[in-house]
Amino acid sequence: FSVNLVGLEGTMELDYAPLDSFVAYMCVEGDVTVRAMGHDVRLGALETDDGPADATDVRLSGSGTLLDVFVKS
Repeated sequence: FSVNLVGLEGTMELDYAPLDSFVAYMCVEGDVTVRAMGHDVRLGALETDDGPADATDVRLSGSGTLLDVFVKS
């Protein structure tokens, strides 16, 4: 697994097209919205969302710190 600590203030666009894995997000602090495949999921501190493996373009917005976790290929 690969685990990244992401600090967010505003909006961040991510491209997961090269991955062949799900991506899970855990909000460590703050309030973050994850938009993938036309759906928004709002995460508060210690809430988690697992995105579908076929989501390629993801937008994170809000203010906080989160972990993104995926399987390294």
